[in-house]
Amino acid sequence: METTRRALVALPEASALVVLALAVPVSLLVTVGAFRPWLALAATVPVLGLLWWLAPPRASSTTPLVLPTLLAVAGALVWTVVNVRYAGENIGVDRDAAVYALAGHWLIDHPTVNVPTDGAASVAAGIDHASTAGLGFGRTMTSLSPEFVHTTSGIVAVAGWAGGTSALLAANVVIGGVALLALFALARAVVGDWWALLPPLAVGLAMPMANFARSTYSEPLSLVMIAMGSALLLTLLAGTSATPHRTALMAGTFLGAVGIARVDGALVAASAMVGLALWFVLQPASRREGRQVVVRVALPAAGLLALGIADMARNSGNYLVRLSGEVGALVSAFALAAVLAWVAVVTGPRVHAWLRPRQRRVATGAAVGVAVVSAVLLSRPWWMLARSYADNEILVRDIERHQARAGVPIDGTRSYDELSLEWVSWYQGWPAVLLGLAGLAVLAYRAVSGRRPGLVALLPLAALALLYLVRPSITPDQVWAMRRLLTGAVPLLLIAATALLALLARRGRAGTGVAVVAALAVGLWPLSTWSGMFDVRDRVGQVPELEAACDSIDADLVVLANGAPGVDYLPPLRIVCDVQVVRLNPATQQSLAAIRDAWGGEPVSLITFDEDGLPWTRQPDEPVHRARIEMWERSVVGAPSVPTVWRRAMWAGTVLPDGRVEPRPPSSEATD
Repeated sequence: METTRRALVALPEASALVVLALAVPVSLLVTVGAFRPWLALAATVPVLGLLWWLAPPRASSTTPLVLPTLLAVAGALVWTVVNVRYAGENIGVDRDAAVYALAGHWLIDHPTVNVPTDGAASVAAGIDHASTAGLGFGRTMTSLSPEFVHTTSGIVAVAGWAGGTSALLAANVVIGGVALLALFALARAVVGDWWALLPPLAVGLAMPMANFARSTYSEPLSLVMIAMGSALLLTLLAGTSATPHRTALMAGTFLGAVGIARVDGALVAASAMVGLALWFVLQPASRREGRQVVVRVALPAAGLLALGIADMARNSGNYLVRLSGEVGALVSAFALAAVLAWVAVVTGPRVHAWLRPRQRRVATGAAVGVAVVSAVLLSRPWWMLARSYADNEILVRDIERHQARAGVPIDGTRSYDELSLEWVSWYQGWPAVLLGLAGLAVLAYRAVSGRRPGLVALLPLAALALLYLVRPSITPDQVWAMRRLLTGAVPLLLIAATALLALLARRGRAGTGVAVVAALAVGLWPLSTWSGMFDVRDRVGQVPELEAACDSIDADLVVLANGAPGVDYLPPLRIVCDVQVVRLNPATQQSLAAIRDAWGGEPVSLITFDEDGLPWTRQPDEPVHRARIEMWERSVVGAPSVPTVWRRAMWAGTVLPDGRVEPRPPSSEATD
């Protein structure tokens, strides 16, 4: 009976272990250029066995309640089933999700994420206005390379190999469900069983989590690693782990695994090491015990951070070079933080002896400091106007379009950084924001005062939250900009708000009543923000459009003439249709003839979304496909409220030796 009980309450940790066990071999195989979906799945089994042996799920000296855990698991399953129905078709490149998905599609049948373009590049090299570059893909002379860490793409590639394109595009929803369970596990370590249901409820009902899981983004995978790593670290520092040395190893592994999901993973690991240093001051340990903890957390974290950097170096070298300053700073911060934690093991007792008679005053100062930072962040819209994009004409024009549509003053250089906390309120509500900020001050006091020093394990969330609340470093349209806040600020504020309400509920019936009402406001407020967006499948219509394009191609080289409105179609054609592609804008009879000659006189297909001005042998009667593409609204003044609909027509043809284009007839079954 007790074994069954422990197995049930371990389900959140077990689900996160499965994701980690898949992510590690996926990352390793992609890094070395030997990826195969079946091999990644096969490798997952022994990796999961090793992880299970290192730290059995819920290896704790205390056993939580079963019913709250089952409610959390049931809620995550319902959330996953519902949102799978609304998975998007984000496969035409205009933002990162399509690049992740396309890289996953390529990995289904190829061992590396690098997409060869040497044939098209040799053709384009001598022709004016011809190129083989693709948005979101760094280009060398011979290939396109998706510009990010590639673990998310590898995971969805496994799903695509097993279930086709629809499974590939929906796989991230499953990871999102696991992220909600990992958040529950972290909240459970902070506030206990029943109150732990509130943060995943509020996150799951809000737009950002749904949007970033319905398309292929890295945030759900990152949240799995951050939340579970922080939960294990808190269990370790609270002294409730039944296997502390193994728990330390697993905490470091999860926190380091953020580095194989996102480029800023070293910040998470560095802040965890700073948390350890603080803990050694607040709760001195023996030198032997302390050094063992530091090593067991730091070594697996360092190994996985190195794996993420190796992935970028091998597969996205130009991207890593561009970010070398930031990546170098974060890696240096991790190394310095690890040294700080090591030094704190030795100096902790002396610092603690100095601190102890002053601990309440220092704790009060910490709480006041948190309150001051919160007040500054809240007040920024009254005195600050952030600008960041003066040197980027494309972003300036994009922001100006959003501003014109919203009827607000035009200033395309605005980054809207000062509204970062207000962004959170658009989705989670002001009760969550204000209670969360107040709760953070309380948690800071409780940690520094020594009542709960293990709360320093929340520093990985706090570091991400502070960095991106101060400067989100992202174009400010919604819901896109919430990418920066979903993995740090949002869960931290919700956990802090829940902790405050849990403390309030201990103060008699009146306190319990207020806490319950406030909890309902925090948990259910997100439902009021959806407006008409819940059933919108982002970019739906792009998969049949791309299938129609592939069906219309009858050659190994395709000319993408005159581009496509609002989307870069070169990477989808190259990857999904598996043909060489040259972009040509403008396309003339002479340049088309030159491309066919450079291709050795072999047949060349043409795809265009603007048939005017092309040298047709006869004007096409109808396009080969008409698409109606529904997508989430992009707004700089609030959360999305109405879907946006794009309509575009696609024509296809065959380039003749003299450069004229013979049109293809429409495909009735592919026409929307």
